[in-house]
Amino acid sequence: DLRLPGARADPATGIVYAAGGGVQLRILNRLFPATFSLVDDNYLVADADDAEEQMTTASLLVVVDGHARTANVWKRGAGALSRETIAGCIKAAAARKAEIESCS
Repeated sequence: DLRLPGARADPATGIVYAAGGGVQLRILNRLFPATFSLVDDNYLVADADDAEEQMTTASLLVVVDGHARTANVWKRGAGALSRETIAGCIKAAAARKAEIESCS
């Protein structure tokens, strides 16, 4: 039951105020994110902790949808990730999605 509050704008000031009621949001598709970090340009770590993130030269966020299709891939940092590594991360994200769904 996810709702966004209603909004009302005051034309004189341009300020937007929360108003009663709201809008019911319909979730059309569940998304499953997975993060991968390249540590010291040598080790690929899933869900890096703070200490590992301090040594990260690149990070990859993979989002798959409820059908395990790739929804988005974001890479940050200067570290190089090959196409094969990225493809492996996408497969791992899909496997994680299946694991999450099997627990719920």
